[in-house]
Amino acid sequence: MPEVRNSSTRPLAEMLPGTSARIISVNAPDTQTTRLEGLGICEGRIVRIVKRGDPWIVQVYGARIGLSPWFMDHIDVLPVEAD
Repeated sequence: MPEVRNSSTRPLAEMLPGTSARIISVNAPDTQTTRLEGLGICEGRIVRIVKRGDPWIVQVYGARIGLSPWFMDHIDVLPVEAD
C-alpha cells in the first residue's frame, strides 16, 4: 500500500502511552499487512497505546497486542481524542 502522509499524520511510534489514534495506512509488505489485519490492526481502526518498548503494547477493541518497533514506525495514524 502506498504511503499516505500529510501534516497531521505521524508514525504510530510517535504516540505516547494513553493516547489513541486512527490508522491511516500500514506501510509494510503484503504478508505482514495481512498478518496485522488478522490481529485487527488495519486502516480506519482506532488503537490506543498502552506501553512503549520492545514490544510496544497497543489495544484494539479491548485486546492487547505486542508490536515490534519496526511496525510502529510503519503504521501511519491520525491522533484522536480518547473516548
